Amino acid sequence: IAEATQVRINEFNPLGLANIAGAFATLNHAAPSMFDDVASAAQVRIKEFSSHQLAKLAWAFATLNQQAESLFDAIASVAKVRIKEFSPHQLAKLAWSFATLNQEAESLFDAVARFSPECIDDFNSQDLSRTAWAFAALSYDAPALFDAIATTSQGRIREFSPHQLADTAWAFATLNHEAPSLFDAIARRAALMRIHDFSPQAISQTAVAFAMLNHEAKSMFDAIAKAAPACIGDFNP
Repeated sequence: IAEATQVRINEFNPLGLANIAGAFATLNHAAPSMFDDVASAAQVRIKEFSSHQLAKLAWAFATLNQQAESLFDAIASVAKVRIKEFSPHQLAKLAWSFATLNQEAESLFDAVARFSPECIDDFNSQDLSRTAWAFAALSYDAPALFDAIATTSQGRIREFSPHQLADTAWAFATLNHEAPSLFDAIARRAALMRIHDFSPQAISQTAVAFAMLNHEAKSMFDAIAKAAPACIGDFNP
């Protein structure tokens, strides 16, 4: 399929380009040469892509860790102008994709930061944690956005998975953005969940985040201390 796609790459429209990239990414099947051709073909027609197709294309490249700097620059240029066309899920997916590939796009992230608070109530737990993580990973400070994420996340903390709790805590701590009520909610939720549901990385990530912001959480740390010896061999240095 990859070889056939490359031979006929000029016959693919934006939907086809996004779908073929998305299919390979969903199956975690790397095809570097094909993705290079997809990137070149997509870049030429980038203004024809819908918001859904832009987010899907970026996600596919990021999922397979396929670098495409020129393509991502083109995506950023188009997306920042059309930011209000993106759904909350698409915004989060787009931000996550850029951060995963360590692709800087300050003007795009500025647009995401300005628009996202307007629709923050429509973000699900994955969208909230992904967005926070993406901004922190690229060291983009966005106080108003993080305030909105904190308020919304606090009220929906039961929806967060252990991984999402850890990523959210890490993001706030990395940007030194204090959110006491959110961290109280994270601590309560983590203490109530089975600590064994957390990966070693998530446990350490969460603990370090609380320490970085000097936020006390006795019950959560007691739960970590009690459970850690059983999985201490799984921790890396």
